[in-house]
Amino acid sequence: MEQTKSQPKVSILIPVYNTACYLPKCLASVMDQTLKEIEIIVVNDASPDNAAEILADYAARDPRIKVITHEKNGGILAARLSGIAAAAGEYMMVLDADDYLDLDTARACYAKAKKTGADMIHFCFDVRIGHKKKNHFARRVEKRINPYNGKLLGKEVFEGAFVKYLYSWNICGKFIAAEVCRKAAASLPPGYYIMAEDFCFYTMLSWYATHYEPLFKKCYYYGLDIGVSNYGLTDYPGFIRNCTVFAALKAVKSFLQKQGCFEKYSKEFMEQERRLLDDLLERWEKKLTRYDRVRALSYMFENYDPQGLMRSFISYFAGRENVLGSLMGMPEYFRRRKTAVEVRHIGLYLRDKTDEDAIARLLKKCAADWQKAGYEITVIAASCSYDCLSLPAGMERIPMPGRSAVSDRETLQQRSAFWFGLREKYGIDTIVHGDSDCPKMIFDALSIKLAGMNLIGVPLTGLHALADSSMGGFLAKMRAMLLADGLAVLTVADKVFYSSFGQRCCKISMAGTEMPEENPPEGSRQTGMVNSISISPSKPRLLWLGHFGDPEAETVLLAWAKLSREFPKYRLCMLGRSRNGVSDRCVLTLADSMNLAQTLEVYSDPDEFISLLPESKLFFMTSAKSDCSIYAETAKQAGKPVFLSQTPSPEILAEKLSGILKGLEKGSEVPEQQDCSGLELFRDMISGSAPGPFPAEELLETLAGYQQKFEPYELLPANRGPSFIQIYRKLDELMYRILPPVSGRRDWFFRFGRFVLNRFSKKKGG
Repeated sequence: MEQTKSQPKVSILIPVYNTACYLPKCLASVMDQTLKEIEIIVVNDASPDNAAEILADYAARDPRIKVITHEKNGGILAARLSGIAAAAGEYMMVLDADDYLDLDTARACYAKAKKTGADMIHFCFDVRIGHKKKNHFARRVEKRINPYNGKLLGKEVFEGAFVKYLYSWNICGKFIAAEVCRKAAASLPPGYYIMAEDFCFYTMLSWYATHYEPLFKKCYYYGLDIGVSNYGLTDYPGFIRNCTVFAALKAVKSFLQKQGCFEKYSKEFMEQERRLLDDLLERWEKKLTRYDRVRALSYMFENYDPQGLMRSFISYFAGRENVLGSLMGMPEYFRRRKTAVEVRHIGLYLRDKTDEDAIARLLKKCAADWQKAGYEITVIAASCSYDCLSLPAGMERIPMPGRSAVSDRETLQQRSAFWFGLREKYGIDTIVHGDSDCPKMIFDALSIKLAGMNLIGVPLTGLHALADSSMGGFLAKMRAMLLADGLAVLTVADKVFYSSFGQRCCKISMAGTEMPEENPPEGSRQTGMVNSISISPSKPRLLWLGHFGDPEAETVLLAWAKLSREFPKYRLCMLGRSRNGVSDRCVLTLADSMNLAQTLEVYSDPDEFISLLPESKLFFMTSAKSDCSIYAETAKQAGKPVFLSQTPSPEILAEKLSGILKGLEKGSEVPEQQDCSGLELFRDMISGSAPGPFPAEELLETLAGYQQKFEPYELLPANRGPSFIQIYRKLDELMYRILPPVSGRRDWFFRFGRFVLNRFSKKKGG
C-alpha cells in the first residue's frame, strides 16, 4: 500500500524509567536512522530522574519524537502498551532506553518485510556487559536471543518459541506488523509487569503473527547487567518487583485458556514456568539478606500457585535440600497456617520395604487404634511395597507414584503432584509421614502443607540428629519437622527436644508393635536376617549392640553359651554395626560350633531394635562406643534396663547378666511411660490449640549462618556409593585447604567439580 505523508512506515517505541543517563545515545541511534519515515514514541513511565528534561529537549529538536508521560509508574509493559495505542506506523519495534540501534535497522527490516510479506522480522544482537565487555556469558546470551535460521508460518510462529525453543521470545529483537501488536495489546489483562514481560506479551504476539522471517544483521546493541537485568544484591521491595513474573505467568495461562488450548500446551507452559521461576529462585537464594529472604518466601507462596512454585523449588533445589533448609527459616505464611483443619481422614505414608521397617510396624499398630477411634485410614505406599503390607481390615491403599527410594527430580515432582491431589481426589485431610528422617522430606512437608492438609511427622532421630548429619542436612530435617502440625516421637528425650522449638509432640507407644506370623512371606523382616538362624518373636530377648568384626562378638557368644542353659526361654538378639559377609560367617560359624543357632537372632539393621524393645528384658553393650549411646538412650526411654560391661571375660559377663535376669524374673517393675497412639495429637489439632512460640528459632538461624559460611557446597553425586563418598571427602578436604570460604574463586571451582564428578558418576552408574 502506498504510504501517505501522514503515516510513518515504522513506529519505534521507547519506554523510559530511571535510565536518563543512557537516553542521549539511545535517541541519537533512532533519530539518525537511514529510513526517515519513522515516528519515535517515548513513554516516560514516571521516571524519578531528569528524563523529562532530556526528552523535552530532544522533542524540541525533532518533530518525529512524541513524548507520553505516565503520572504513576505502571511497569515496562504498560509503557509499551501506551506506545502501541499512540503509534500510527505500519510496523512497530521496541527499544529499551538503555540500549541502542544500528543506524540502518529500520530500513533493513522494512525492506525485508515488504519483500517477503512477513508480519514479523527477527534481527541479530550485539550483547555486551554494560555495552563494553564481551565475555563468555554475553556470547551465550547473544546466541540464545538471535534469530532462527528459517521461515515460520501460521502456528509455527507461536510453537517455534513456546514449544520447540527455535528462537527466543524477547520483544526488542522483533520488527512486527502494527495490526499484530494491537491484537496482542487487546488480549493482555491489566497488570503490573516488569519481569517476564517479554515472555508474556510475546506469547500473544506470536499467537497472532502468521509469517516469521530472520534478518541476519546486527541491529540491536544490548547491555547486560543494566536496569531490570541487573543481578546485583537487592532488597525486599526490589525482589517484590521481580515477583511480577507471577502476573506474567497468570496472564499467559489465562490467554491460553481463553483460546481453548491450555490443555494442549500445559506441559510446555509448566516448562516455561519452571524456567522463569528458577531465575526468580536464584535471585531469592543469592541476592537477598537472610531477613528479607524469609519475608520473600511468604510473599511467593501467598501470591502464586503453590503447586507451580513447588515444581520450581524441586527443580532448583533437588540435591541441595541442605541449602534450602538453611535458607528458608520459618516464614509467617506457615506460622499463620499452623491451626490445623479437623481430622477425619488420615493418610498413613509408609516407605518402601515397609515390613522391614520398625516405624512402619509401629504406625500400623497405631493406625488400628485410630481406626477404632472413628478415623478413616488410608495407607499410602509405593506399589512395590503392597505385598509386604499386613494391615487391619478396612484400610484402603493408595499407590505412591515412583519409588520412594529414588530421589531424582522427576520422582520428586511426581510425589509433589501426588500430595497436591490427595485432598480433592480422596478427601484426605491429614498425612502421617512415616519416613520423616530423609532430608528430602522438606519437599514432602512443603507440598503437604501448601495443599492444605495437616502433617504429622514421625522422626526416628531427634536429639542426636545433628551428630548424624551435616549442618545443612540437620537444618533441612528440622525445617520439615517444624512445618508439621505435630510430631509423634519415640522417646521422652525427643519430645523434650522438639518441644523446645515450640512444636506439638506426643510420645507414641511402642507396646504391641510385634506382628508375628507363622509363615512370614518372602520380603518380610526375615529377609533382613541371616537365613540359617530361626526366629521366634514370642520369646523374650536380650538385645546386644556391637560390631561384628570386633572380638566382643566372640565374648558375647561365649557368655551366652553359659546363660542359654540357665535361661532357656530367652533369645540373644545381636544388632550389628558395620556388618559384612566375613563378620556374618564368623559369628554364625562360632554360634553353630556352640549349638547356639536355635537361641540366636541376628539383624542387619540396628534401627530394628526399636521394634524389638517391647519383647525384650534387657539391653546391653560390651563397649562404650559413641554410636551405641543413641540406642542405649532409646532403650532407657522405653523403660528397659541398660547394662554396660567393658570386661573382656565371658565368665564375668555371664555372671553379671545372670544376676540382672534373675532380678527381672523376681518381678522388678519396668517404669511406666506416658505413651499414646497419637490420638492426643489429633485432639490438640482439632481444638485449635496453637503451638508455643519458637524459642529456639534464633539457634536455627545461627546454625544456618554457620552452614552457609562453612558448608556452602555439596559435591556428593546423585548415584552415591562408598567409593565415591570417600573420593568426595578427599576432594572437599583438598578444596577447603586450597580455597577457603573467603576465596572469590571457591564457588566456581566447586560448581565445576560437582559438574564433572556428577557426569562421571552417571556414566559409571549407567
